[in-house]
Amino acid sequence: MDSLRGFFARAFRKATFLLEPPGLPIIDISGQDEFLNWLGFANAGMLSPGNLHLMDLAMKQLPSAAPILEIGSFCGLSANVLTHFKRKLGLKNRLVTCDKWQFENAGNGAARVGASPVLFSEYRTFVRDSFLRNTRLFSSDDLPSTLELSSDEFFAAWRDRKTLQDVFGRPIAPAVRSAFATSMATIPTRVPSEIF
Repeated sequence: MDSLRGFFARAFRKATFLLEPPGLPIIDISGQDEFLNWLGFANAGMLSPGNLHLMDLAMKQLPSAAPILEIGSFCGLSANVLTHFKRKLGLKNRLVTCDKWQFENAGNGAARVGASPVLFSEYRTFVRDSFLRNTRLFSSDDLPSTLELSSDEFFAAWRDRKTLQDVFGRPIAPAVRSAFATSMATIPTRVPSEIF
């Protein structure tokens, strides 16, 4: 009974993900930008076609030159997209990202990824190295300031105005506010008011 219930739950989640909400069409701009097409072929990530349009729209309406904040970076796809939009729009906002590359529910206590020989520790290293490699290639002219912290650790350090070292070995000092925030991971339940 539990396996049947699990099967239907998975099928329902997949169907929900695939169905378009009524009256809210997805605007796909990926075919309008050659760079985004090539980036999508090489850079793993979790963006849907509608994300590109919404990110582009948000970037065009930034309220200030304050930093752009991304929580969760995975392999760097969204960071590279944001940097590309910054480049196209001539924006000088610093892109600050954070990711500890610790995946929730990774194996539910298992050491390996499914029935494979790949250890979750190896998977983590691979994804983090992919982020570094992808951003060094596709955002070499404007690398993000990336901190290897969870969102809670990031907000605590930002609130305490700590100067930290990013994954590229550069110092990063906190700003008072951010102009735009996006998340590829779970945002903490309480976001300090001085950040937004």
